[in-house]
Parts: sequence; structure tokens; C-alpha cells
Amino acid sequence: MARRRRRVARHVGAAALVVLVALGRAHASERQVDPADAAAVVLEMIAAVPEDDVEARYEIVERLSALDPERRPALLVAYGAVAGDPPGMRRRALVEMVFKRLGAAAVLELLRPYAAADATPTQRAQLYLMVRDLDLPGALPLVIDAALNTDPAQLERPFVLRGLRGALAAAARRDDVRGPGLRAAVERAPRRVQETLLDVIAEVDPTFGTRSLSALLGVESALDRDVVGRLLRMPLRRERPLAAGADEALVRMLADADPAGRRLAALAIARFGVAAQAPRLVELLADPDPAVGRAAHRALESLSGTHLQPTQELWTAWLEAEDTWSAQHLDETLTAAREGERFARLRALTTLGRHPYLAEAIVPQVGAALNAEDAAVRRAACVALGALRSPTALRALLERTEDADATVVAAASAALERISGLDAPKRAADWVTLLAERR
Repeated sequence: MARRRRRVARHVGAAALVVLVALGRAHASERQVDPADAAAVVLEMIAAVPEDDVEARYEIVERLSALDPERRPALLVAYGAVAGDPPGMRRRALVEMVFKRLGAAAVLELLRPYAAADATPTQRAQLYLMVRDLDLPGALPLVIDAALNTDPAQLERPFVLRGLRGALAAAARRDDVRGPGLRAAVERAPRRVQETLLDVIAEVDPTFGTRSLSALLGVESALDRDVVGRLLRMPLRRERPLAAGADEALVRMLADADPAGRRLAALAIARFGVAAQAPRLVELLADPDPAVGRAAHRALESLSGTHLQPTQELWTAWLEAEDTWSAQHLDETLTAAREGERFARLRALTTLGRHPYLAEAIVPQVGAALNAEDAAVRRAACVALGALRSPTALRALLERTEDADATVVAAASAALERISGLDAPKRAADWVTLLAERR
């Protein structure tokens, strides 16, 4: 340490060391230090240090990093050191030093000028690298700011997009991707950045991706279409995959002026089991755009588990028949599935599996049959839940992947594959890992 101090003294002179000591004493006695004065002194000190003497720069930053971060001299010092340092490992090492001493918030403040409109492309590249390499919670808004201040033509360059993508991916691994900050950031982001961010969330956050993406629904119509398009390609890994309010956003999209929005909303309603919107899907069978009508027909077939011609008359009759069956037979069929004799339970479970439109009421009752002593009943319950295709059955089916009966395990695995859209693992017990939450 003494040798390093002599090296600093050699480069910055005795006067600068006096300033360092004074600042340290002021910190120890809790006297106020003017950040502007400290910054001016430190910048002069840094200017006096030869570029090749990195240790002397480290000494300056390390000494002043011990000061109260609220007074900001250490932050200003670090920024001066970084701004004067060439790109590469030395700059990264300086930032890491500040990170260890002052924490993530200080580093974000340190990097904020690199997101400004007057920042150079090199500085923005360094910002993306730092966000990518350091564990910085709260970095997403800063990355978005940098993208907002970037010339749109620059965003089309592959190396810029790669840097931005790496920074967004790092931010997505933090809680930013699930908080309200994500929506605020996306609303401000340029279109190209929005698309990149949606891709990153879908890839980096596969477990919570559906919820994270669906939380963005309702921002604006063009973004809604992008979000739904990605949601339709993602497997279901959670019992409640959509964020609060996403159902209502999908319903609003059914009235989108753009036919693409109506088509995607119809498919998403079927994918996520929003069965209450079946009457609205019947109306869309007569949509002026043929693609919307086909999507509504496909969605109705998925929700109903049956196949009819795409006419409003036939599907209206189906809805009426489902309502009638529900009113007259649902309760007694559920009772038979719970309490009946063996063959009565098997018949009831088979019957219930033919009514996915009523899955919300049926799944909890069928799920109880998974714990029956009779393996045939447990197997029939798995088959019925697979036919109902409700994400709310995932957790109950997972337990049956470790059943003592091999036929039950096979039925549970097939049901999980049908509901989630994931390929069945080689060992049924691996479903637990495949569907496990990230946290």
C-alpha cells in the first residue's frame, strides 16, 4: 500500500494528496464535502496520471470510493477515470471497483451519461457491455434510454443490435422483466427496440415469459399484435399463465380495426382457455376478413373439443346444447366422478372430458379423482384433464408423473404434453424440471 501511495504522489503531487487526506478526514468527521470541488480536484489528478499507469488511477478511485456516496465525489471521480480511460478491460475493472464499493445504483448513475443523446457509439457500446457483464438491477430503463437516443439507422446495424440484445437479455434476467418498469420502458422504446425486447423476454424468461409478455397487452394495438404473436408460440408452463388484465385486453383485441389483431386475439383466447368469449367467437365466424373467420372457427374447435362446419347456426346450437347440458347434467356427473362406483366414475370422467368449454367448473372436480385408490380411475382422470386442456391442471398432473402405476404415468405425461405444448421428456419424472418455475 505504501508503494502505491508513493506512486500516486509521484504523479499527482503533494498538493493532490493533501486534498485526498482532507476529503478522507471530512468523511470521517461527517463534515460536508462539496462534490463539485471534489470532482474538479480529482479530474485534475486524473489528468496528471499517465494513461499507462492504471494502478495510480485505481488508487484514486479506490480512495475516494470510501466517501459517502450521497455526496457523489466518488461517483464523479469514477466517471472522470472511466471517461479518460481507453475502452477494454481497464475501463471495466474501474466500473467493477465502483460497483463493489458503492453498489449497483452508483454504477447506473456512473453509466447514465453513456445513454445520453450526445454519447458516442463507443460509449453506448460500453454501456451495453457493462449492463451485460455486471449484476445491475434496474438497468432496463437506462438501456431503453440509450436506444431512444440512438439514431434509428444505427439500430439496424448488426453490431449495435447485438450489443443492445445482450444488455436487454441481462436486464431481463433481473426482476425488471416482471415489474411495472418493463411496461413503462416498452411504451417509450422505438419500434425496433420493442421487437428486440419482446424476443429477449420470450427467449430468456421461458417460465414467466407468458406472464411478462401478457402484462404488456393494452399498450397500443401494434405492440399488442406482436405480443400475442409471441404468446401463441410459447409453451404453457404455469397454471395461471397470463398477467392480471390480459384476458380483458384480448377481448378488446377482438374488436381491433386491424384484421390481424382480431385473428390473433381469437387464437389466443382459445390457447389460454378464455371460454367465456365463445359467443363472441361465434360472431367472428361472419367477419368480413376470411382469415379472421378461419381463426375464430379454429378457436371454437379448440375450446369445444368438437368439429363443426364454420357456420354461426351450427355453433350457436352447440353453445345452447352446452348450456343445457350444464344446467341439467353437470352437477350429477361431477358427483358420479367423485363418489360413484368404479364404472360409474370411469363413465363420468370420460363424459366430463368431452366438455372443455366448461373446464373452469370441471377441472377442480376431476383433479380430485387423481388421488383415487383405483389406478383405472386415476388414469381416466389424467385422460380427461388432457382433453379439457386447462393450464390449471398442470400441478395436479405433475404429481401423477411419479405414480406407482405405469399406465397412470403415461396418461399424465400425455396430458401434460397436450396442455403445455412441450415435447414429453424421456423420463416422465423430468416433467417436474421442465415445468419448474424459475424461482
